[in-house]
Amino acid sequence: MHHEILYYGDESEKEARAVEDCRNWLGEKQFREVMKLLIQGAREGVSEQVLGFGLMLQGVQGFPAEVMIKLARDAAFRQAEYEATVEV
Repeated sequence: MHHEILYYGDESEKEARAVEDCRNWLGEKQFREVMKLLIQGAREGVSEQVLGFGLMLQGVQGFPAEVMIKLARDAAFRQAEYEATVEV
């Protein structure tokens, strides 16, 4: 069944609600696995369209998918940044 959720508030509030909705939809275990795969894909340069398609197969679309992809890209960047500082 398809349904649309509208998010209100400032950007950080909307993003937090979208992530919480994804976590509730997928369940904690699946949410962590999906985020791990999104981060890996982001690190490998997979396009947002492909990442979004993968999320669509999990039932996540629209704004929540955009937020999850953004979080994955941010996490991938932070990991790469951290690894660059500890490499000798």
